[in-house]
Amino acid sequence: MENNGKSIIVVLAAFFSIVYAIYYIRNEEIELLEKPSNYTIGKIDDSYAVIGYFDYNYVYVYKNKSYTKTGSSSKKQEINKRFLVKFSKENPENSELILTLPICDTTLVAPQLGWKEIPKHLICKD
Repeated sequence: MENNGKSIIVVLAAFFSIVYAIYYIRNEEIELLEKPSNYTIGKIDDSYAVIGYFDYNYVYVYKNKSYTKTGSSSKKQEINKRFLVKFSKENPENSELILTLPICDTTLVAPQLGWKEIPKHLICKD
């Protein structure tokens, strides 16, 4: 019985350590996105169902380097649809696809360094 008590403590400690690590990493990403950010154009590369929601992969380019990230949504995203991406200048891999800001111009290429502010003239107006 004594071993069971120690096992439970070890399992609980591991569980809380994992939860804390996830919380810390997520907060760090949020803080980086709150610092000066740039905007660029991202394209949905893949969209697939997960239990209760949909994940999607999106691709964007910054300084001639391509980045692929994953996001989540309550609905399946249309492949090749383009949206604005907010990313950290300090760590360009830290980004967020903004599904509420679709880009209508299918030929437009973003500047290498992106935009410092949201380019409102590029957003679809429904």
